[in-house]
Amino acid sequence: MHEIAPLSPAAAAQADFQPDRGPVALNGAAVFCGFAPRPLDGGFTWADFGCGLGITASILAAANPQGRFFAIDADGQALAAGRALAKAAFLDNLTFLQADYTKPHDLDLPPLDFAVLGNVLCWLDSQERQALLSRVCALLKPGGIVLATYDALPGAAALVPLRDLLFSVTAGQTANPLARARAAVDWLGAMRAADIDFFRDNPALGPRLDALVERGPQALAGRFFGGTLRPLHFAQVNAEMAAQGLTFAGRAEAFLNLIDLAVPAALRPRLRAATSRAEVEATRDFIRNEDHRRDLYIKGAAPSDGAALTAFDDARILGPAAASGQATPGQADPEVSFGAVSLSFRGALFESLLAALDLGPRAVGELCASAALEGVPPGLIRDGLRLLIAGGLARPYARAADVAPAAPPVWPLRLPHPLNRALALTLGLGGPTVALASKVLGDGVVMDNRDALLLVALCDAGPEGAVERALAILADQAIPCGPATTQALTDRLAPLITDRLPWLRALGVVEG
Repeated sequence: MHEIAPLSPAAAAQADFQPDRGPVALNGAAVFCGFAPRPLDGGFTWADFGCGLGITASILAAANPQGRFFAIDADGQALAAGRALAKAAFLDNLTFLQADYTKPHDLDLPPLDFAVLGNVLCWLDSQERQALLSRVCALLKPGGIVLATYDALPGAAALVPLRDLLFSVTAGQTANPLARARAAVDWLGAMRAADIDFFRDNPALGPRLDALVERGPQALAGRFFGGTLRPLHFAQVNAEMAAQGLTFAGRAEAFLNLIDLAVPAALRPRLRAATSRAEVEATRDFIRNEDHRRDLYIKGAAPSDGAALTAFDDARILGPAAASGQATPGQADPEVSFGAVSLSFRGALFESLLAALDLGPRAVGELCASAALEGVPPGLIRDGLRLLIAGGLARPYARAADVAPAAPPVWPLRLPHPLNRALALTLGLGGPTVALASKVLGDGVVMDNRDALLLVALCDAGPEGAVERALAILADQAIPCGPATTQALTDRLAPLITDRLPWLRALGVVEG
């Protein structure tokens, strides 16, 4: 058994896993938008600019051992904590680099297949952004993929005065962004309770802030206290990207690339009449009042032709999206809301496709030739799968599973990668959820923290001793436990073994 020293509480509180930044997810988004994916099997390079602790980079490095990963941030203290965790977990394919984004040419990196710009654009002025983008584009291989996430206008316009207020009222308390974020949460609660005019005049802002607060103080610290907040128009970012030879491919959120799902029916003819994709994006941002964007860019690439795209699509491996989150495959809600638009995934085609995916991840080409879908035209199958991806019911996988989800577990179980044990016993004890690495998914699997704790306990003590072992782990960490904790763990154990464990084995999170 690998034992790893836990992260400090302060470091654990700053950790945040981002599920859309991995190479498998980015390749899937590129193909969905009509562009060629990057080759993964023979090795690849991936860099995250603005990685924080590098938790996402660590999970992706564990899930994709054939790749080389670079976690880059200006915060040396955060990098030190992430580097210590990665070293203890034997992640020799992950490198941490401290960088000043205003001096990007000092970055010593190899040619990149993937670059993630995680909200750093919002903290830089125009000249600094162009310098960073110039360096990133120079590092990208031809056809390389960039994911740029940033606070967007018009929706984020109301965030600026609110951020300025919170920045002022917490300035005299501490210089620590995380502590300021906690103080800001108190201020937000008091202002919301008082029903001030600002929130009445900006009704959409309240739910967005609630969602940000629910993600923990680290999300609020990163959004409000990392520097000067500069929400950006898509047109501005797109022009700066184009000046560096980067082509806009589409949104990372698949449904936002489909007009029928992204806007109300009355406005769809107007968007279809647009003369450019840039016009569509700018118009839809106002229709949906977007406050955050996750955009995909490709270096110097034109969209793939029909035959090439079909070949890329047929080679993709898809599986149920529920397996990577906290839901159970086969129990996903078939009624999906996209804001002002809703879609039902009931019906013979969708039910057949979901049933096929619930048997385990499979290539699109294999699904098109499946006996269970005999008589269904391949084009219709591909369209159905695209809609399932857009609806968040299916997602790309790195490879097929070695173990079928229906196969019974063989005790004892073990966690094959030491990182997963470390994450379950550090971040999992400090937050409501934790992500664990999966080589089958090529990404992280998000779990309830209690389930992650019980998973470690199952590996240590088997089903009969799991609850007792979990309580001992909590006691070792000086976490108070009473009858309610015992009952909560007991109540979760049977569903974890029955519903979740088969897929965790299929995904390679545990073996046995």
